[in-house]
Amino acid sequence: NKVVETLDGRFRLLIHGMTLHGAERIRNDDGTLAIGPPEPTTYYYSGGALADGIDAIRQARGGLKRVAVAGLGTGSIACQRQPGEEWSFYEIDREVAKIAADVTKFRFLATCAPDAPIVIGDARLTLAAASGTFDLIILDAFSSDAVPVHLLTREAIASYFERLAPGGVLLFH
Repeated sequence: NKVVETLDGRFRLLIHGMTLHGAERIRNDDGTLAIGPPEPTTYYYSGGALADGIDAIRQARGGLKRVAVAGLGTGSIACQRQPGEEWSFYEIDREVAKIAADVTKFRFLATCAPDAPIVIGDARLTLAAASGTFDLIILDAFSSDAVPVHLLTREAIASYFERLAPGGVLLFH
């Protein structure tokens, strides 16, 4: 896992292998420091497919109470959380969790979900052991260029469905 800044100094990135796991704007186009809440700039940007999917699920269910996210990256998806929703993150890599929680690197978690727990361990196992159910489970636990097949087995999918509330949704990235 590497945290780097773009050559123009406008963005900070989390990279693992050849995969970009998130980016935060740290400077505006004119070079001034970016202030205010961070905006997701990669997969979870507002108006993007994943953000729209979350919004569609929220609307179809009349809101969300509990959300589980398998895979943390920079934590940018936390900025899709709405007031009153309880989000939990499941991350296998302690270093990724440490990076995402470090406000000197990325501000998504601290700004958008400062009270959200981060559960360290294999999401297949930690989600299965979670108490209660979730209205939405987002599976985004992919590292570098590899898809961890054990997260996609019939048994794993069945265990995710066991953690869903009635009418709950499993959303894959």
